[in-house]
Amino acid sequence: MIERANGSIKDLIQKSIEMNENFDWAKNLNKLIDNINNSQHRITGFTLKEIQTAFKNNDKVVLDEAFDTELKKKKPNISREVYEVGDLVRIHKPSDKTRQVWSKPKKSYSVYEYKLDAFKDRFKEEELLKVVGNPQNKITKVNKFIISKLIKPVIQDNEEYYEVQWKGYRETTLEPRDILLKDVPKMVNQFEKKNNVKFYDSKNKKNR
Repeated sequence: MIERANGSIKDLIQKSIEMNENFDWAKNLNKLIDNINNSQHRITGFTLKEIQTAFKNNDKVVLDEAFDTELKKKKPNISREVYEVGDLVRIHKPSDKTRQVWSKPKKSYSVYEYKLDAFKDRFKEEELLKVVGNPQNKITKVNKFIISKLIKPVIQDNEEYYEVQWKGYRETTLEPRDILLKDVPKMVNQFEKKNNVKFYDSKNKKNR
């Protein structure tokens, strides 16, 4: 709120200087602020001074009218809490491998984020789908695998792979490069740039 007010004052000073390069904004600062306070707000229809006076005098008529007007104009952009505590939801993560995880919203932190039982992460509204009824084969907990590092590039059957080390596991696995580019693009790009890894499109693919 304060930053927005400072921004309005800054814009007004800039416009005044553009109109008159000799404008002394320091001497006229109080006048500029007074102009802002007496200008009609484009949403509420009231000036800031009128709202301040209504607040001091507890004028509910003016305050309610300003609130209702602002709410009416902003309502289309106001998000609402879609899920309630206790709702059964599915975590929606479109990918090559479809994952269905069933859980219940434990606590909402905002209109956008939800906390689910058995998960440390917070989820946004678009990441959840509400479940109606009592689905079969619920998955209430999913093991989360995190890549520790990329070991080396590998060509196998003319396909591009990377040997991957996973956090918490000694064994390494071969993972397709195209999948890694979708899941951890930054890690792959940094590794290839640092190690000068180049893949060539040909019948006999080579890497170096």
